[in-house]
Amino acid sequence: MGNIMNYHTETTRANTYSDAELLEIFPEAKEIIPALIKEYKNQRKYLVRAIIKEHKYIMTSSDEMFIYFWTAWLQLTKVHDLLIIDKKIKRLQRFLKP
Repeated sequence: MGNIMNYHTETTRANTYSDAELLEIFPEAKEIIPALIKEYKNQRKYLVRAIIKEHKYIMTSSDEMFIYFWTAWLQLTKVHDLLIIDKKIKRLQRFLKP
């Protein structure tokens, strides 16, 4: 059983490529990256608007527990998604740098 786990770990490491290596292997990907960045920025814009709208609604309540719960929910869902999108945008922008 131990040999199978070692084999899996070794093959996983052997099949890991850096971003630069992936661009070298797939040069046509460089043409797609600007469109992906634009798409992620549109998703980001929509998500920011949704977060602001929901946050404004949450803050209209006078119930502290309601505000606490829904603010935490907002952070764990939509704000987390926003951070993921930001990471993807930054990674794609690094691809375009010479």
